[in-house]
Amino acid sequence: MKKEKFSFLFILISYSFLALPVLAQEDSFNQRDVLGAESLISPKEQNIQEVISASRSSKSIEDLPLTVFVVTGEEIHKNGYNSLVDVLKMVPGIKVSQPGSGELGDMFLMRGLIGNLYTKILVNGIPIQPSTLGGIPLSYQLPVRQAERIEFIYGTSAAVYGADAAVGVINIITKQAADQSFAQADAEIGQFGYSYLNFTAGGKLGNGKNIVNYTLYGSMYDRKDLNVKYRDGENYNPLSYFVVNPDDWNIPGLSPLDVDEEFLRTNGIDPQEFINNNYFPFYQGTVNDGTTNNLPQNSRMFGLNLKYKNLTVYFDDMSRKDHPSLGKSTFYYSFARPNAFYGENIKRIALNYNQSWSTKFLTETNISYLRHRLNNSSTLSVNYFSEGLGSSFIYSATDDIFLEQLITYYPINNLEIVGGLSYQISSNLPQTNELSEPFNINNYQPFTNHRPPPHPVFGNFGINPITFTNIALFGQVYYNKGKFNITAGLRADENSIYGLSINPRIAGLFKLNEEMAIRASFGTAFKAPSTSIIYNSLAVVFDSIENTVVYPITPNTNIKPERFSSYELGYRYKISEKISFDFLLYSNQIEDLIKGHVTNVDPEEYPNVTPEDTETRTNINHSDATSFLFGIQGTLSANELIESIHLGFDLAITKTEGFENLEGNEGRINDFRMMPEFIGQLRISCEPVNKLYFNFENTLMGSWYRRYTPNLESFNNPFFENKGFYTLDLFTSYELSENLKTFVRIINVFDEKYGGIGPTGLDVDMIYNPQLGRNIQFGFNFKMD
Repeated sequence: MKKEKFSFLFILISYSFLALPVLAQEDSFNQRDVLGAESLISPKEQNIQEVISASRSSKSIEDLPLTVFVVTGEEIHKNGYNSLVDVLKMVPGIKVSQPGSGELGDMFLMRGLIGNLYTKILVNGIPIQPSTLGGIPLSYQLPVRQAERIEFIYGTSAAVYGADAAVGVINIITKQAADQSFAQADAEIGQFGYSYLNFTAGGKLGNGKNIVNYTLYGSMYDRKDLNVKYRDGENYNPLSYFVVNPDDWNIPGLSPLDVDEEFLRTNGIDPQEFINNNYFPFYQGTVNDGTTNNLPQNSRMFGLNLKYKNLTVYFDDMSRKDHPSLGKSTFYYSFARPNAFYGENIKRIALNYNQSWSTKFLTETNISYLRHRLNNSSTLSVNYFSEGLGSSFIYSATDDIFLEQLITYYPINNLEIVGGLSYQISSNLPQTNELSEPFNINNYQPFTNHRPPPHPVFGNFGINPITFTNIALFGQVYYNKGKFNITAGLRADENSIYGLSINPRIAGLFKLNEEMAIRASFGTAFKAPSTSIIYNSLAVVFDSIENTVVYPITPNTNIKPERFSSYELGYRYKISEKISFDFLLYSNQIEDLIKGHVTNVDPEEYPNVTPEDTETRTNINHSDATSFLFGIQGTLSANELIESIHLGFDLAITKTEGFENLEGNEGRINDFRMMPEFIGQLRISCEPVNKLYFNFENTLMGSWYRRYTPNLESFNNPFFENKGFYTLDLFTSYELSENLKTFVRIINVFDEKYGGIGPTGLDVDMIYNPQLGRNIQFGFNFKMD
């Protein structure tokens, strides 16, 4: 009843605000806009009216024929955002998952696809994702509090950025010191052992023409327990696994969920004996409930930016730890061991040099080295791994060297030509097989194919060092004439593993008048599978005496990239100086989907396979599996509706329809998995009295189908459907002085118990991925400019 009540409240508030434009008074416009306001941000930050991520050169947002959304550093601080997913929660059409998984950290869904995997994330215009990973890991380790602004570009952008930019681009642009010194710091504590510290300081050294501007920043985040251990339904029941895999259930005529301790005792079966006979050896818990303990999470970050004339040097050192079992079935994985963790570190040093040779000719050079290491003590907390007493060790490593040269040329006043050449060489050790002891880090030697001594039973299975290159050439033309703006680009990527990929993008904008404009765009993209997808491997010793092995997962080196195409049609209307409206139609189509495939192990390739269990899972392209998503999105934003209390709001409503053709001509699903058919987001802010600020963030989601749904019949089974939900987050601050604020944040005010994005998309996922319960935090913010 509670959910229905607040759903009605959300719709009522949304409807009320839709009527507000009629009552709006004329005043100066000073809010962020979705493609098209004359001012992008507040008058205090008029120096960032332009964005750079959409076209690789600075453009006024009102002149871009693409869907762009910008969150400024002022908004990040004002609303208490600490992580990228905090920011994304109110970005139109985005669904977030906090937590997501051990491998990816927090996750988000953008236009039906997992943004960690299919969105290009940049820090200061340079990619931050290690090439060995399937997606970018997200926690509090990215420099979000240190951002001057974050730019969100919707739609395929492979014509500019290459692989991974399938549904969009996110560019975190950090604050740079100018003439004045500045400092900012936050200190927060909260329930369940939450603590967060961060700082940023900047200034200049030297004098005259020899001035070095510097920015120094860092953060520490800890949470002793994620508070996601809900006992709703059968989520932590290990027998739920057999509903997804009925062929593995060995009690005919009886549903797995009908079995409990009372049922067993009634039928003369000892519950512990049932556990011993049907569960893995290291399972902890009762027949229907796996034991859970605290699920900790933490991250660390340090960064330094140095700017001397036209040269900028960036250094980032980021690390995080998550519990590896998040969202996974208690049949296979354990929540009883809080010391298990998935930990990693990313270090990156990057150089940017730009030069204006004349008013018509500019160049920009980017060079970066990115080093990623999985902590070799990272342990999966599993119930099946007999060698490691319920824990198995994993490891992966990446070394990416990236070079890029951009040239911008203005032959005439209203024509811009941007061209570029990039080269990347990558050394990878994809995630290893699960090991009984930590990986010896000396056995990975970058840019070589060195392998460690072979395992006595399965040799070098799961140890796959590889070096590959990617060369790209791209060009883009931007033409602005009167009411028309047109951009067209093309990029060719030659990858030493996947071969050649060519992707175009074309977009146009027509201004009907000063207040209204329409836009349209089309583009294609590709998602090159990471080496961890290609070489996904798992082998377990079945019989140490006979040296036989079970291979649950085997690699496939013949995978090719997934292919995407995207269409957009948009309309924007600046209703008044205070209110703007944006309406968008979009569609995505995906082909050559990479999915898990069940087959049998080839005994010639894997000679030690046990005869009793030859089944394995491997990733393949399903050429006959196509996904299509169509969406309608409307956003309405207003600022200073009631000047005396500085009332403003952002309302976004997204409605989608889609279908998926299953592989092997198994049928068509008239839904797009993971994507709610309705997303409503409403942010309301005000200052009811001087120095007191409130921000209310409302989210209403429709229901959606699980990431893993094995067949067409599953869509008639409520077990595979995650219910919709309503949540409210509250942030309030009070200005104690010009430089000091105190604040309180309440996440999930009504303690809604709901699901996020499935962590793996495989049959080992829980019924739903439980999300953060109510959490109250408070702290202080210091800021000096």
